[in-house]
Amino acid sequence: MEIMLIDDDLPCINNLKDALDPGGYKCTIFQDPREGISAFKKHDFDIVVTDFKMPEMNGIEVLKEIHEYNPNTYVIMLTGYADIENAIESVNNGAYAFFRKPLNFKEFMDTISRIYIELSHIKEINRTIQEMRGIINFKDSLSSGTNDNKNIHHFNKVLKNNISALLDDMQLQSNEYFIKNIEFMAKAVEARDNYTSGHVGRVTAYIMVIATKLGWNQKKLEQVYLGSLLHDIGKIGISDTILNKPSPLTDEEFELIKTHVMIGVNMLKGMPRYDEFIEYIRCHHERYDGKGYPTGLKGKEIPIEGRIACVADSFDSMTTDRPYRNALSMGAAFAEVARCSGTQFDPEIVEIFLSMFQSRSIGVEFMELKK
Repeated sequence: MEIMLIDDDLPCINNLKDALDPGGYKCTIFQDPREGISAFKKHDFDIVVTDFKMPEMNGIEVLKEIHEYNPNTYVIMLTGYADIENAIESVNNGAYAFFRKPLNFKEFMDTISRIYIELSHIKEINRTIQEMRGIINFKDSLSSGTNDNKNIHHFNKVLKNNISALLDDMQLQSNEYFIKNIEFMAKAVEARDNYTSGHVGRVTAYIMVIATKLGWNQKKLEQVYLGSLLHDIGKIGISDTILNKPSPLTDEEFELIKTHVMIGVNMLKGMPRYDEFIEYIRCHHERYDGKGYPTGLKGKEIPIEGRIACVADSFDSMTTDRPYRNALSMGAAFAEVARCSGTQFDPEIVEIFLSMFQSRSIGVEFMELKK
């Protein structure tokens, strides 16, 4: 895997290169971002790591030029602690992750390893698909040119059936791998937060019950299940120090936490089959009154996936202990959800959610979902 390092601070990028070299990564260093961009257009790089503050151009400008040429390139931003607004801007413009200086090298290397795994999986799937398509195209060309040759025609017929069966099997295995991969990612995110064990599973259960009440079909419910598991995937890009802070977050730290939404969106945007889950990630912190984040959507502007996820995610947060506050009782949480109907939450979703608890049906339905 080839990595471009851009920073006018030579000792900093030399330290990065020294950390990456033992892993077998091929690193190329540029102190001038313009030279780096020029080299990028002539050669394929999998990852670009760039500082935000540089004399010639800033990191956002580098990011935009890199993605204009190749939007699939992973870009990681480095920033000083005082540059929090710039860090947020970088995520909103498509950066995969950002790190504050001085770097936590373990977290940085974990991110590089995760990208390597993602790229390896994508490349292997694309290689296999291209091979299968090549065989099928070869078969079609033989068949079209030799209709008078019964042996070749028969060979092509058998080959077609075998390849079709192989592709069906690959699709089945791919679906199983796909689901297991999402479940693994959800567990990996949850494992990093010491205080919210079980959060993803509970939120997913609440969302599934609401979606069932809305009459969504089986295919849509499968999408709901997977999308719900991914709603907090962007927390992978948030520092452990902030995720596990035993006291209330400062305003600045809260702004950092809020970036997990766009980090998650940027992680999955453009990836085959993951696009359908984006709204669960993007909109689960939007509010019905337009005072949410990241974009301040209002009312029905918020996709229904986001309106459902907002109720489910908020309810679970209310009923979960944190080091600096006790969880609300179930009754108090229900009252809070009802109070926020029409402001934070969609009234229609609130009505469905509360009616399930009042009728005590959610416990039965949750058990059905687990079967």
